[in-house]
Amino acid sequence: MEMPHAVLIPYPTAGQLNPMLQLAQLLQSKGFFVTFVNTESSHRQLRRTAGLDALRGTETLRFVTVADGVSEPDLHGPDHLIELWLAIEQNCPAALAELLMELNSSSSAPRITCVVTNYLMTFAHDVAARLGVPELVFWTTSACGLMASLQLRELIRRGYVPLPGASTTLLLLHRIEPFSL
Repeated sequence: MEMPHAVLIPYPTAGQLNPMLQLAQLLQSKGFFVTFVNTESSHRQLRRTAGLDALRGTETLRFVTVADGVSEPDLHGPDHLIELWLAIEQNCPAALAELLMELNSSSSAPRITCVVTNYLMTFAHDVAARLGVPELVFWTTSACGLMASLQLRELIRRGYVPLPGASTTLLLLHRIEPFSL
């Protein structure tokens, strides 16, 4: 039987990368072949901070990159997170689709069993679906953060976001108790 092959696609910021790297190591320890997909700008930054040895990989863990169109100065401006997200959404879908097709046709690794994407890599959901590869979404922050994220449109619709004055009591969505600011 062929070894399962998980392709992990993190969002390229430290708080998102580190948990995905930990998941990669866990999957590898459980017998998975793991391909860790990084954006080029994030890969450059990781090489600079963690060194080349951290990204060498092993026989069953490899690091690959997809073009994101982000230059070095873009990573340090005041709007860098917005610019990063826009660049990723514009530049990565086609590159990721091509990469997944290459991985599935390569003789150097098992066929892809599943794709594990970060919640913020929205384009990756569509790419995995088009290729018929099962996808799992990996949420790297707290359950409270997930609830707030899933309910953000409703919070905006109700006028709770942006936050009103500090003395306002918010009656939030069902299953979340009201609290005072």
